[in-house]
Amino acid sequence: MTFHNSIFGWFAKNKRDLPWRTTEDPYRILVSEIMLQQTQVERVVPKYLAFLKRFPTPRHLAEAETGAVLRLWSGLGYNRRAVNLKQAAEIIAQRGYPDDLSELPGIGPYTSAAVQAFAFNRDVPVVDTNIRRIFSRYFFAGKGTQERIDAKVAEQVPAGRSRIWNNALMDFGSMLCTASSPACASCPLKRSCAAFKKGTVAYLRIAPPQKKFEGSRRQTRGAILRLLLVSSLTEQELADKLGKNVAATRDIVDELVREKLAVRRQRRVSLP
Repeated sequence: MTFHNSIFGWFAKNKRDLPWRTTEDPYRILVSEIMLQQTQVERVVPKYLAFLKRFPTPRHLAEAETGAVLRLWSGLGYNRRAVNLKQAAEIIAQRGYPDDLSELPGIGPYTSAAVQAFAFNRDVPVVDTNIRRIFSRYFFAGKGTQERIDAKVAEQVPAGRSRIWNNALMDFGSMLCTASSPACASCPLKRSCAAFKKGTVAYLRIAPPQKKFEGSRRQTRGAILRLLLVSSLTEQELADKLGKNVAATRDIVDELVREKLAVRRQRRVSLP
């Protein structure tokens, strides 16, 4: 098929050299997928390598202190991901991988599909924004509904080649068929692409506005955890360093404790 051959041909010449693509170890792939959630590839690569050097197996991660995991995770953001990953490692170390990976903490349908495809080469679609955009443009001139697009993605997975196919699509979407400036002139699909033929390549689905980060609760949570990376502090000390009142600081600390991102010990707050 022209569509598949074009994608595979382009990927053979242009694929990114990423460390998680050199392994079929489900643990290492799981680590990469959790790190890549809402984080750019360039930021993930050095953290991924350092993380696996420190915690090379699920058991190493399961037996580590949560505080040590959070310290190594620092800089990636969304620290709850690190706690979920450690909890998943605890389950894997004790029982192995469940048949349904979404049973693991923090593992949704996308991450489950990614591990199935990249670790086990199962014939499943891995539908991220980049892949959905390619199919939207090529098959639906940029205007297909998400339901129809996702159905088409699933339909097109080549049997026995899910690992390379999904990697190829991800690179194609992030490097060539980009959201704002797709390289249509050099695209091997342009002659059969519905959006290119109809002149609707620039059509983009309107994304919901992102919540403001500056001054947000998420920013304060991150600031508290960064302070705790250095030393334990009382709630008053945290409030003073943050320039906030103690009540507001305590409320966020309560939340971090509930999520197992922090603990209270002798009236001081510290990492677990």
